[in-house]
Amino acid sequence: MTITAVDAAAAEAGRDGGSFRVTRSGPVAASLTVAYVVGGTAANGADYERLLGMVVIPAGQASASIEVRPIDDAAVEPRESVIVRVAASAAYAVGRSSLAVVQITDNDRPPPRTATRGTAAAVAQQDLSAVAAAFAALVSPNEAAGTKKSSPS
Repeated sequence: MTITAVDAAAAEAGRDGGSFRVTRSGPVAASLTVAYVVGGTAANGADYERLLGMVVIPAGQASASIEVRPIDDAAVEPRESVIVRVAASAAYAVGRSSLAVVQITDNDRPPPRTATRGTAAAVAQQDLSAVAAAFAALVSPNEAAGTKKSSPS
């Protein structure tokens, strides 16, 4: 039993799904239930429609698909992964390609940042004015005007 990601790129935008294909070798006369384990950074049932952990390959068929259907939520998220691994079973042998990944891309953007107390230039100007006022308070009126009193010698 092997698994591949036949569409490894899914997205919340437009609910663009991804998919895995589970393939068996050998006789196809009877249907075969294949168990799988789901993991990854995306939450099963929250970031995509719940995957149940088993898929049936119908009689006469060599493979079956597992569809990943993203859920378009309002959360701003990084790209997330859905990892599916074929589980061991007495009914089939697990092949070398027993794990595959589908990535889900988010379509939400963080809200724009806004200044609450003025722009950076206005804040800098306020700071500069405060420094100038503090300096002026420290020097005498003549010194602030650029003239110095001559000191008696």
